[in-house]
Amino acid sequence: MGCTEPIAIAYASALARDTLGTMPERMEVQASGNLIKNVKSVVVPNTNGLKGIEAAVAAGARAIVHAGTGNGSIHDAAETALFTAAEKGVVVIRASRVPGGATVEGLAAWQEAGFIPAGNLNPQKARVLAQVVLADPKATAEDVRKAFLTY
Repeated sequence: MGCTEPIAIAYASALARDTLGTMPERMEVQASGNLIKNVKSVVVPNTNGLKGIEAAVAAGARAIVHAGTGNGSIHDAAETALFTAAEKGVVVIRASRVPGGATVEGLAAWQEAGFIPAGNLNPQKARVLAQVVLADPKATAEDVRKAFLTY
């Protein structure tokens, strides 16, 4: 949900996957850092102006990439909404906005809820990977988890 550039990248990636018949081994994307916006200020498309995590879930999001700080930390204000999203079957991926370091497993509650750490992928790349995997309508949260462990 959001800007058109990640959607175009995801679409091109999905076409590459379809053409290759398998997940690409490597992909290089150059994108503006301005693609990441504050979740509370960005209007979710096709929701009559609604904003935030709850709006994305209501609009049918299959995955949400949370762009936190440090180890993909989640502020209390977003944490409850992300737990609720996960309970509804939305794949929640934790990524970090800081320029270096990997996002690894975090709090036990996040792990128990099934949140997926983005590893070495920044939020933009994590979003693209999630979109490529979920371009397959049969893809599951476990498929997304395996992709993040692989890439």
